[in-house]
Amino acid sequence: MLGVQLYPGEKTEDLQRGNIKIIRGEKGFTYGTDSILLAYFANVKKNSKVCDLGAGNGILSMLLYARESSILVDAVEIDALQADRIKRSAMLNNIQDKIKTYNADFRKISEVLQPASYDMVISNPPYYEMRGDSARTQITANFKDLAKSAGFLLKNRGRLVTMCPAMSMFKMSNVMQEEKFSISRLRFVVSKAGKKPYLALIEGRFNTNSECIIEPTLTVLDEFGNYTDEAQHIYFGTEEYK
Repeated sequence: MLGVQLYPGEKTEDLQRGNIKIIRGEKGFTYGTDSILLAYFANVKKNSKVCDLGAGNGILSMLLYARESSILVDAVEIDALQADRIKRSAMLNNIQDKIKTYNADFRKISEVLQPASYDMVISNPPYYEMRGDSARTQITANFKDLAKSAGFLLKNRGRLVTMCPAMSMFKMSNVMQEEKFSISRLRFVVSKAGKKPYLALIEGRFNTNSECIIEPTLTVLDEFGNYTDEAQHIYFGTEEYK
């Protein structure tokens, strides 16, 4: 593996996209299908400079690079072990010049990165105010912290691409608007046909006014419990969904 060390309790996973592999822990929260949906929703542009805030083990950074190899990504993660995994995953794929890692608290992003220097910020933020898993709980950062840090990093009209539980959509959109974002795209996700939405995918543009495009709801499973054509395309890289 190009001399990249794996520590006890770690394994590599092939993301089935562009031969990209990621190092992950065998136990505890690593990443969920929500991250795959967010990376797909992001519509990353060629030659973009991207910042991945609260990057975890780097799943969003790796998926975005696999989708568009011309981008540069700075991944910011407060947990030292996870940040080290991102760094080693980049080395494993020989893309350390494309994905750089910062072991830092993104609430103090001005101490680490330059202002107004990114085209897109992406983040799978902690969802819940109280819960046992720190990766899913707003212990170290909340929606407001994310929007504020993204506003510091983005150029005018730059994009913040994020998500939250559907029931928290108004809370997320309110804090984004307080930090000078206008909501430009919104897409709900339902787990199965006929169910209520459980997830909201959100894009906001910084320091500009834009109309909000509400995209068709994404349904993961059909009424028979099978993946829909679009979900097949997103999760497993099947031919382009139309």
